[in-house]
Amino acid sequence: MGPLLCWWQEENEYGPMEYELGAPGRAYATLAANMAVSLKTGVPWVTCKQEDAPDPVINSCNGFYCDYFSPNKNYNPKLWTEAWSGWYTKFGGLAPHRPVEDLAFAVVRFI
Repeated sequence: MGPLLCWWQEENEYGPMEYELGAPGRAYATLAANMAVSLKTGVPWVTCKQEDAPDPVINSCNGFYCDYFSPNKNYNPKLWTEAWSGWYTKFGGLAPHRPVEDLAFAVVRFI
């Protein structure tokens, strides 16, 4: 058996907020990344949906389809952190779902 892949998530879906905030948003992203890395956990740190994740934090894809995704650094792995089979359910509403065939199709395209 090969090594177990393990990582810690430094921030979740902060990229759109960083974009809206501009320089203060980028400053926060850098501060959070530096704080996470300074803990010296021995495992990589990733962030979800943040194209410009500060190095050495690894950016990852989040979405129904991630075949278009490429890491922001050539030496980082290509990660897909959220492959949804459903979505949020409103109280009393229909439970949205994704056909397993579509999920399988998306995984094959990603690979």
